[in-house]
Formats: sequence, structure tokens, C-alpha cells
Amino acid sequence: MAGCSVRRLQQAFREHVGTSPLAYLHDLRLDRVRVDLAAGAGPVTDVAMRWGLHHMGRFAADYKRRFGELPSQTAARAA
Repeated sequence: MAGCSVRRLQQAFREHVGTSPLAYLHDLRLDRVRVDLAAGAGPVTDVAMRWGLHHMGRFAADYKRRFGELPSQTAARAA
């Protein structure tokens, strides 16, 4: 549909956005989890699973790397 290969589409996305499509989607999911946790939208595991983040150990490490705190710390502030 785009008139180019998948690889070219990925390259164009990276050139335009500055990251790969999968990394962009992962960061977007982490951002949404943070918003939900800060709003008290439920337990950390439930919120992460709702956004498609199913490996809790990897999720917690990625969250801490991105935001400088654990997801439970964000959730605790909302409580």
C-alpha cells in the first residue's frame, strides 16, 4: 500500500521520528502506563498488561530507565 518495502518504510520512519517503529510504540506504551499509574487507574501489573507490556521484569527495568523511578513508586504517589 505504501509503495515501498517494509525495510524502506522502517528507515523512513526512523529518519522522520528518530527511532524505530517498535521503539516508538514501546515508549508510547510506557508513557500511557505512567499516566494511568499517576491517575491511580489500578495495580501496576493490571495497568502494564492493559497496555500490552506482559514481561513484568523487563517492563519495570524499562520504566525505571525511562522515568528514573519504579512503576510502584509512581503508583504509590497516586494512592
